[in-house]
Amino acid sequence: MQKRNSLRRVFAYIIDWFLSLLLYSFITLFYYSIVTQLKTTQIDFHNLSLFEGSVIMCICFAVYVLYFVMIPLTNNGQTMGKKICHLKVVYNDSLLKTCILRVLCLLLIEGFLFYPSFVLIQFIECYMNENLASILYQVSIAITFLSCLVYMFKNRFIHDYISHSQVIVDEDCIKG
Repeated sequence: MQKRNSLRRVFAYIIDWFLSLLLYSFITLFYYSIVTQLKTTQIDFHNLSLFEGSVIMCICFAVYVLYFVMIPLTNNGQTMGKKICHLKVVYNDSLLKTCILRVLCLLLIEGFLFYPSFVLIQFIECYMNENLASILYQVSIAITFLSCLVYMFKNRFIHDYISHSQVIVDEDCIKG
């Protein structure tokens, strides 16, 4: 049963990754094409002013908070992926505190797979320090890999431990 729940979580993760990526990409590339008059599938911060780059960062974070904080806060701890896979997050602390911790961990610690983290690293590379961006990228890859290893053995990611939360099967969804 544990293996089946692990697969559900992986599928939910993939669904959330895909849906959130569609949202980020559509909105940020739409803004980018308006500002630069370029039709492209990739953002190049070198074509943007610091202000325009900051707007893209704000858009990414707003979509991220909407998808990974607001939706779970108003939807019984479920993102769209968790809802489809009949999973939910169980919070040991307050709902808002746990959501914020989970989001910060996903973004800053395990962020290699998430679009806003990738955009943040590109932003740092373009406007701040290329070496720092390289280090952050490598650290992000290593911690994401480590978190996946932890998940393989403990059925919890690092962000689950830090936020004192667990993802469980939503029995109500399965019965109803």
